[in-house]
Amino acid sequence: MKMETITKNNMLIVKPLEKRLDAKVAVEFKEDLAKFVKEGNKNILMNLEYVEFVDSSGLGAIVACLKNIGKDGDLKLCSLQPAVKSLVELTRLHRVFQIYPCEADAIS
Repeated sequence: MKMETITKNNMLIVKPLEKRLDAKVAVEFKEDLAKFVKEGNKNILMNLEYVEFVDSSGLGAIVACLKNIGKDGDLKLCSLQPAVKSLVELTRLHRVFQIYPCEADAIS
């Protein structure tokens, strides 16, 4: 799965470069996120600006990352496309994740 990662202000920024986070890429995505956490990244910002669609598998990978981080860190989301934002609200995960309109707002 294609993604960019960069560290800013002690926060790992993960930007999937796929249009879809679905069953096709979810296992690899989940494994990559788990690896980042095992490497000591406890504060992660997931920039979803390129992601137009997320299914239950993709959503499960994101939630699994939050569980892997535990109480010692946080997983924030930013730049959600309208369909992804609707899914997050429909599943009430907007109550679980801190969601920001853009990367700059999430970092500050």
